[in-house]
Amino acid sequence: MNNDSVINNTIKQIKDLGVETGKEFVKAAGQITKGISAGELLGDIKPLSDEELKKKKEEEEKMKARLKGNNLDDQVKELREKKSADAKAMADKVEMEEKRRKEEEQRQAEMYIEMPGNPSKAKKKRGSAFVPADKKSQTAEYSKKPD
Repeated sequence: MNNDSVINNTIKQIKDLGVETGKEFVKAAGQITKGISAGELLGDIKPLSDEELKKKKEEEEKMKARLKGNNLDDQVKELREKKSADAKAMADKVEMEEKRRKEEEQRQAEMYIEMPGNPSKAKKKRGSAFVPADKKSQTAEYSKKPD
């Protein structure tokens, strides 16, 4: 039973310590928020005066006028034509590369057909010493049995 009371006291003290730490944290957070004003966070924001508003509107209208002056349709067409020309050039390049690769493979295949592999390993042609068995037997000299 003595052990149970020690455990209970330890748990109670840990609980009290946590509550106290939480309260101190809340107080510190409150002090931090009091120290920071909205002006510091948002900066120096002032409403625009009438003159500044007019300048801003004039700048926006100038920008719109410049955009209207640009012929966007022509620029889009030009970009599409350039893109298609680039794509065609790339396709031509790929086609030429493929054609060159096939020609190279064909040339190598022809060289392989003309030249046999390793000449030292090629089957040597032998003279009449090795005539096929149906034309000459190995015991032709001894066709008769000895007496």
